[in-house]
Amino acid sequence: MQCRTPSIAEESAAKILELYEGYKEQNDFVGMDMARKFLQMGYTRAMRYAKHKGGRKYDSNHELLPESVNEEKIECAQVRQCVKLADMPISVAHLPDVQ
Repeated sequence: MQCRTPSIAEESAAKILELYEGYKEQNDFVGMDMARKFLQMGYTRAMRYAKHKGGRKYDSNHELLPESVNEEKIECAQVRQCVKLADMPISVAHLPDVQ
């Protein structure tokens, strides 16, 4: 989902973080990893839209289009970046013992 405004980005990031915490409580390693990846993807997509109107980076001839700056989209990206991925560790330590 493309976050059109910083408030939508905040709501989306909060929901993904909530899902991450739920997966963590369930010892669901795959769910935790997917939630983390969606936050990272949200950041990179927001930056694409911040730098390129319409999200297109290349023209039909595969030439790089000129960058433009959209401050609102940059704010959306920063919201995603503020959800500290360092606070979302993904490791086997979160999994139950399977001995």
